[in-house]
Amino acid sequence: MSRKPTEGTLLLIAAIIILTFTGCFESGTTRVSPVRGMVEIANNGVAAPLEGAIITMAGKTAVTDSRGVFQIEHVTTGVHKAEVSIPLGSMKEISTANKAKNLQSSVRVWSGEVHVSRGRTTKISISPLVELLRCGSEHWQLAFYATPPAGRSIIEGHVSKPNGDKCALEEHFLPQWHSWWNVYEPEPGYYELTVVLDNQSKESVGIYLSEDIFRDIECPVLIHPEDYVELTSTTPFLEYEVPDGSETVYVRIRDIETSEEVWIEGRSATDIHIPEGLLTRGKRYGWMVHVVNRPAVLPWIESLSEARFFRVSKDI
Repeated sequence: MSRKPTEGTLLLIAAIIILTFTGCFESGTTRVSPVRGMVEIANNGVAAPLEGAIITMAGKTAVTDSRGVFQIEHVTTGVHKAEVSIPLGSMKEISTANKAKNLQSSVRVWSGEVHVSRGRTTKISISPLVELLRCGSEHWQLAFYATPPAGRSIIEGHVSKPNGDKCALEEHFLPQWHSWWNVYEPEPGYYELTVVLDNQSKESVGIYLSEDIFRDIECPVLIHPEDYVELTSTTPFLEYEVPDGSETVYVRIRDIETSEEVWIEGRSATDIHIPEGLLTRGKRYGWMVHVVNRPAVLPWIESLSEARFFRVSKDI
């Protein structure tokens, strides 16, 4: 796997809702089916069940269990509007602050149409609400995402930070909007995400991030080669250590002259063999290791090692 995002770019995640419709039967002249599905947080091979997600469809509601599984009984076949939301009531700091501000007790993370038919499986991808990336010991990167309800669009929005400053939302992958920024010290506290829709209605949700969330993120450590060395091979082994429990490992190689960057998925938690054709003799490169620490909606957490640099010798 290879790709070329800019340095510090957060990986987007998707939540995949797999709806499986089985056992259709007749009710008068209407076909009725139980709807059974599973909700997962997933990104580039990293997946985890999403417990406690609220699924609403055809006037009925179900909640996912610890395996991310839910079932809704007696849904007529055809097209139904559906919505997936995440409750905030179990998160004490968020719930208390939202009640005081008369904000939502849950937040919608997806809405749209679901086609109910026998044997049909529907997959729906959504982004997280918040992503937090720790970039070595130097700084963190925060990103907030907002998605409008089905049939609506966002015309403006912002994130209110704990210190009162506001960061404007910008168009991202429409209909989604987002805002991101770097911080050089943890900024714990209450964040409020607000959007204005094209019908002039307004939606706001509060999100609390503790200082521990920032400080407890462990970063990968580069082992070999040492910094600023000259390598004789164009297919070297790079060695590193990653935090326990890391879901996915990427090694990022950047051409210093062109700033082009390639991401390689690491198959090992300790080293990677750079393939032939990636490095050119006489050129300088930087490398880092990027891991997914925790796939979750609030927040999705990643970390990035410090950078090291090397040059490939002109001659063998």
